[in-house]
Amino acid sequence: MFVLSTVVKLVTGLLGLFIVTRLVGKKALSEFTPFDFIYALVLGGILESGLFMTDVRFWHILLALAVWGALIFFIEAVVETAGPIKTWVKGTPSVLVLEGKVNAGELKRSHIELEQLRGMLRQEGCFSLEVVDNLVMETDGQVSLMRSEEGEDAFTYMLIDEKDVEPHALEAIGKDEAWLRESLADIGHTDTNRIFYAEWSKKNGFYVVCYEDTIDEKLRFES
Repeated sequence: MFVLSTVVKLVTGLLGLFIVTRLVGKKALSEFTPFDFIYALVLGGILESGLFMTDVRFWHILLALAVWGALIFFIEAVVETAGPIKTWVKGTPSVLVLEGKVNAGELKRSHIELEQLRGMLRQEGCFSLEVVDNLVMETDGQVSLMRSEEGEDAFTYMLIDEKDVEPHALEAIGKDEAWLRESLADIGHTDTNRIFYAEWSKKNGFYVVCYEDTIDEKLRFES
């Protein structure tokens, strides 16, 4: 009896998920927003709970899926007709680098650390912040990169992360902190507390961004 009940629930849940998915529309995983992820998570949770709880009948699963599907459909309909609500629910792209200037304020608001930013760039085949002209983080967490026409990309090491010297990076290039401070002083940076970001490569040497060189702009545009 338990096996038959599980099969009936599974088939019911699968059909229900298919119907809900068709009602709310099709969307590629790469286009998922945080709210879309919540939708999918809850739908999966409804089916999972229904399968393993013996006191839950197949019509309970159908009811839950129907209510949740109706809520999603209603929210999506409201979002498409009301601009301000769409911005709040779906979010808007965030400009992390604008015309070569790091938007430190937006990085902080988006809870993105510099190493995470470098990881985003590497995924786009870019290994140096120096060659980034514009960088936008889309609502799905992906980034859109526009490279600068000047500068040459190279594999870099982040030696200073918001005033803090990175000892592991120095160790990786076979240098110490004394070398770092002396080298920075040679190019006019005597106070590391003023440095927001510093990278180094064998090919291009240092690229330094001081705090006064960053911006704090809440740049928003429709996604």
